[in-house]
Amino acid sequence: MYFNNSIKEIHKILQEINDFVKLEESHSEKNIKEFFLKSFKDFGIITKIFDITTDNASNNNTFLEEVSNEFAEKNIEFDNVNQHVYYLTYIINLATQKAFKSLKAIVNINENEFLNQYKNIQNNNNQVGVVRSILYKVNNFYLIH
Repeated sequence: MYFNNSIKEIHKILQEINDFVKLEESHSEKNIKEFFLKSFKDFGIITKIFDITTDNASNNNTFLEEVSNEFAEKNIEFDNVNQHVYYLTYIINLATQKAFKSLKAIVNINENEFLNQYKNIQNNNNQVGVVRSILYKVNNFYLIH
């Protein structure tokens, strides 16, 4: 059910997309601005922009500053700071990568502690009479059998 709802939502969003532009030139703020403005003018929606969503590449900030300046000259209301939304999935991806790096450091520390504790248990097993376990490492996870 969730999968079907997601497909329906994606289909609805795709129906609302008006234009895809392939930039043959560099992705400079000037080129992005020119194609952006042309596309919005062609569709007659230049005055109806609620917000613009981008990743956090620095050229997008400059591009939106230039758009804001051009709009100001034409008395079109647009705030390049408050109407600029960074692409949430991209931000989540960056945060997740940072979190995984932190977790990897913790896992490496815990891995060493685990191995030391396991060696201590093995050494004590002979004295206590406990049957030794076999330690497996599978995809960086330790299993005791």
